[in-house]
Amino acid sequence: MPTLKFRNASRWTTARLSVVGLMVALALPVWAGTRGFVSANSSKTYSIRLNAGDLETIAATGDGDIDMEVRCPQHNMVVASDFDDDNIPVCVFDAPESGSYTIKIINAESRAVEFDLTATRRN
Repeated sequence: MPTLKFRNASRWTTARLSVVGLMVALALPVWAGTRGFVSANSSKTYSIRLNAGDLETIAATGDGDIDMEVRCPQHNMVVASDFDDDNIPVCVFDAPESGSYTIKIINAESRAVEFDLTATRRN
């Protein structure tokens, strides 16, 4: 499972998993990130290390309908999700505990979908 890493950007700490258009539209700083593919009716997972209380925005954009689910490390509870019928899932949440969170990108299409994923943290 790929791990996201962050770099400092004044008050914002940001990792770009590649949603340049969305992040520029939101006027947030953008750093290095990742682009991925997910097979038809399948999912792909990533992990990200967060501290309790971090305000996190995780967003993706794809060339088809994709959804997102974020789970906390110890209890595996869903802390944020976006299952709208669109190609831009966005999850905003305060991390309830420190640890490695799981981000699941879900392809709702019957064909492979390319996506970009970005995580932005407000300290």
